[in-house]
Amino acid sequence: MSGELNLAQAIEMLGTGRTEGNVAETLGVTLWGLKLALRDAGYKRSLPKKARVFGRLADGTELSGTSHVEAEVVALYRRGLSRHEVSLLVGRSEKSIGHILATNGIAARNWVEAGKIRRVRFLSGEKTVREMLGSGLTSREVIAQLLGLDSTHQSGRAVVTHRAPSEYRRVKRAKSEDRHSARIVELYDEGRSINGIAKKLRRDWRVVKRVLLNAGRDIQRNGGNVDASRVCELYAAKATIQEIAAELNVSRHLVRRVLVREGVTIRSRERVFVAQSEMTDLYAQGLSMREIAERCGCSLTTVFLRLEKAGVVRRSMGLAVSLGRARKRAEAAGGACHA
Repeated sequence: MSGELNLAQAIEMLGTGRTEGNVAETLGVTLWGLKLALRDAGYKRSLPKKARVFGRLADGTELSGTSHVEAEVVALYRRGLSRHEVSLLVGRSEKSIGHILATNGIAARNWVEAGKIRRVRFLSGEKTVREMLGSGLTSREVIAQLLGLDSTHQSGRAVVTHRAPSEYRRVKRAKSEDRHSARIVELYDEGRSINGIAKKLRRDWRVVKRVLLNAGRDIQRNGGNVDASRVCELYAAKATIQEIAAELNVSRHLVRRVLVREGVTIRSRERVFVAQSEMTDLYAQGLSMREIAERCGCSLTTVFLRLEKAGVVRRSMGLAVSLGRARKRAEAAGGACHA
């Protein structure tokens, strides 16, 4: 197969729906040579989509198109709805609706024709799409009423054979809440916050709040079910906010809100001031930065910044490990001698 390729004839044959292999065999050329010639010529083949029948309207006409959405858009627009109303029902933008109509060869109405159609619908007492949707009907039910679809409508989401998506989501959410409602109420009665319950059960805080409201719990934004007198008593006994939160099994933010609500003056954080020279001396003695932080009562970051500011060269990992082992052996030997 090494005949001369007639590119114009090949393109004409491809336009009739024949495959590239069949065209190459008919013209007596190789398939690869045909592909290369078409690519060099900038030819891009676009196969027409096959239209399918999705149902039958009330007047007997078929609801057909390349997809059920396209078929419904064309039928609704011919029914007299505007592009905006069609977009509300099928969930597509008005620009997409216009593209679908132009693809199917339907010219857009001018403002005079649109005004006449609106006037006729108003005089006949027909409800608008917004009124039908506002009455509780779903978009699928509105489409079925407007087009008069029968039970043979096979759009894939027809309301005659499927439950409405909103109802499905409501039932699914109710089952999920029932499964966790008892545990949510139990944790809330123990003093847990809404965010704490949501984090523990891996649920959304809105779900937790909805379950508590349905259970009749009084949700307070600033305090919850925490005993305010107990919180004030512990804070007056010089306990920190973190210690109170750990004892009551609540968040520190909740403890602070309770104290502010009760009018308790929040103590300023006690800062530990340690001389920089003292930290450098301890580091030179072989103590690690973590041990220095524990001895001085400050954070590890503070020790690191102080040593860096003093220009202290940090020890290598191997040297730090060897010093730590030597210090532990010395402490063990000292303990044995005292024993």
